[in-house]
Amino acid sequence: MTAESAEAVTSPENRESADQRAGSWAINLLVLLALGLIYSALIMDDHVAPAVTRSPNSASLAAGDAARSWLKQQRAAGKAGDLESVYTQARRFDADGKRTDAYLLYFYAARKGHGLSAMALAHDSDPVGFSPDNSITGVAAPFEAYKWYKVAEKAGVSEATGKLASLEQWARAEARKGNPQAQRILLLWQ
Repeated sequence: MTAESAEAVTSPENRESADQRAGSWAINLLVLLALGLIYSALIMDDHVAPAVTRSPNSASLAAGDAARSWLKQQRAAGKAGDLESVYTQARRFDADGKRTDAYLLYFYAARKGHGLSAMALAHDSDPVGFSPDNSITGVAAPFEAYKWYKVAEKAGVSEATGKLASLEQWARAEARKGNPQAQRILLLWQ
């Protein structure tokens, strides 16, 4: 190695450029890891048992006994795969004010790809027009709304596409205000 080439390698400009490349590489890696985790959470959800992460709004978990009993009867009769019936029963529970029972049946059907059940869950979590009084969880959850709108969209529910666009507009407006949750969810549209 000549003295000139050694000087070129160790010059401050070259070291600074190498440091910038390394920093840029690390940032890109972190962004890819974050996107991978988000994507994994969305697609792997079908393989993970649901966990209760939020307490229901004004209803005990025992309130879901009617849904569990109904579903057990359907299984015994060999009808648990009829997702339209599950959805119809969920709507009946919903109309009767049995929100926990309705939620459990919507969840059961939505996890199996039923579009209208997924829409019900998405609406329950969507921060756009959210009302804690009409939600089983009592908490807006944009990531949940996104996930269920995507399930509904995949199932052919045309309304889901518009709801996703509305959710994206909400996220952009909230991100500009500094909402970190909105800033994170915007990564799903990039």
